[in-house]
Amino acid sequence: MFDNTEIPVVSICCITYNHSKFIRDCIQGFLIQKTSFPIEILIFDDASTDNTANILQEFTLNNENIILFLQSENQWKKNKFGIKDWLLPNAKGKYIAFCEGDDYWTDPHKLQKQVDFLESNSTYIGTFHRAHFLNERNGADTCYPVWYKEKVEFTDALREWLIPTNTLMFRNTNDFPFSHFENKLTYSGDRLMHLLLTDKGPIHYMHETMSVYRIHNAGATADASYHNYEGELRYFKLLTLVCDVVSPQNALKIKEYIYRRSLFLYRTGNGKKKKEFARFYLKNDLHSNYLGKIHNLLKWR
Repeated sequence: MFDNTEIPVVSICCITYNHSKFIRDCIQGFLIQKTSFPIEILIFDDASTDNTANILQEFTLNNENIILFLQSENQWKKNKFGIKDWLLPNAKGKYIAFCEGDDYWTDPHKLQKQVDFLESNSTYIGTFHRAHFLNERNGADTCYPVWYKEKVEFTDALREWLIPTNTLMFRNTNDFPFSHFENKLTYSGDRLMHLLLTDKGPIHYMHETMSVYRIHNAGATADASYHNYEGELRYFKLLTLVCDVVSPQNALKIKEYIYRRSLFLYRTGNGKKKKEFARFYLKNDLHSNYLGKIHNLLKWR
């Protein structure tokens, strides 16, 4: 055990809402960690209406390194977010590790392995690993990613969702431009974090399964729409904002991605949705260099 006055090396950031069925597993996953350094556990509860807050308070009785941010009113409804508005601003650690309240860690050496890598590889902004996906809606039992290259860069994060939330650890740079997205974020915060991080440097993929990622009807993943029309539209709106805050080289990659993806979605779409895609992108000056090309190719009224 470490003295709670020591500066933590890792800040574990956990958000939870109505996770009374799961939160004990989540916190136990934090407490089993065997490390050569001190950690702190920051947990934000967004005014749960079940027994989550009471369970959290039970754990604080014997664990001084657990710091709670319990809300009496739901902040998500006010367009405020536990991670960016409470946990990251209060995190003291050199590194940040994420885990939501319905997921949990299974490897007691997870944090040590990730810190060891980042300490030895200063050019990497973060690291993640494989997760065991437990789908409680259909009973599917899989791992993700099954395989991926070890060096994940901006283009990889742009093209697909690769990093399960509870596998990510990154350097606490404390300079994320979240204010640029104030009241505008209508898409996955995960994708935003992955883009902002890989704009700073690559993320290392560890080919080890060290956590369980739950998919259930009450979870955020149940509402995620990455591959349908509405999801694509929200993602492109997010990218138009990200383009303003990343490097010029990565902004150009975003423009190229939207140009190519919008053409593909237009060509494979049908009816009203097909024209809505074309109208949205033709009006968007993000890819102004390509407007002439797009207009000639789409030929719509």
